[in-house]
Amino acid sequence: HRVDRRQRQMCIRDRLYVGFGVALAIMAVLSVVAFNSITSLRQTADQVEHTWKVLESVSNIESSLKDAETGQRGFVITGEDRYLEPYNAALEAVHAQITVFRDLTLDNSIQTERADSLSPLVDDKFAELLETIDLRRDETFEAARDVVLTDAGKQIMDDIRVLLDAMDDEERSLLVVRDDDADQAASSAKNVIIWGTVG
Repeated sequence: HRVDRRQRQMCIRDRLYVGFGVALAIMAVLSVVAFNSITSLRQTADQVEHTWKVLESVSNIESSLKDAETGQRGFVITGEDRYLEPYNAALEAVHAQITVFRDLTLDNSIQTERADSLSPLVDDKFAELLETIDLRRDETFEAARDVVLTDAGKQIMDDIRVLLDAMDDEERSLLVVRDDDADQAASSAKNVIIWGTVG
C-alpha cells in the first residue's frame, strides 16, 4: 500500500510539473506575441504621426505662398509697406518649410522629386511677386497691375498647386494604409491581452 501511495504521489507530482511547464510555455508564447503586437502598434502609430507631420508641412508651404500673395496684393493696391509683412514672413519661411518636407520624405523618392521640382517654381513665384512690388514702388499702380494681368503669376501658382496636391494626395493614401495597420495592430494587442487574461 505504501508503494502504491508513493507511486500515486509521484504520478500526481509529475502531472503537476507537466501542467506547470505547459502553463509556463503558454505564458512565454503569450508574452512574445504580446511584445510583438505592442511593438507593431507603436511602429504603426509612429508612422501615422509621421504622415500627419508631412501633411502639415505641405499645408504650411501652401499657407506661406497664400500669405505672400496677400501681402503683394495689399501693397500693389495701397502702396503702403506695412502690407508687405505677410510677404516678407513667407519669403523667409517657405524654403525652410520645403526643406522640412524633403527631410520628412527622404525614404520616398517620388516625394523628393516633387520637392526638387517645387523649389524653382517657388523661386519663380517670388520673383514675379517682387517684380510687381518693385513696379508699384518705383513706377505706378498701373504698371504693376499690367504684369498681374498677364496671368504669368497665376500660371506659376497653378503649377505649384498641382505639385502640392500630388504631395498631399500621396501622404493621404499612405495615411489610409497606416491607419488600417494601426487598427489591426491595436486589435491584435487587445486580443492577446484578453486571451492572456482569460488563460
